[in-house]
Amino acid sequence: MKYSTEGQDHPEKYLPYSSGQGLPPGESYFSYTTFFRIGLLFAIMHVTALIVSTLAPNGNANFFGLVYLIGMFISAFALAKN
Repeated sequence: MKYSTEGQDHPEKYLPYSSGQGLPPGESYFSYTTFFRIGLLFAIMHVTALIVSTLAPNGNANFFGLVYLIGMFISAFALAKN
């Protein structure tokens, strides 16, 4: 059962979704590999921010937070390098 009439396709119907914005032609797009690496980088940064912000303000927790931040910076460098 059809609820609408047959019409012409919009010229931009098969373009990739870009948040509702009309991207200028010829602009380079991210590959899936680059997209997921950036997503993983932001996920690591957000989890690090959540963990470090919930640590108790004593000596042992400060050391753990510093180690965690160093690990995050190493992970971010490794993701951004390749």
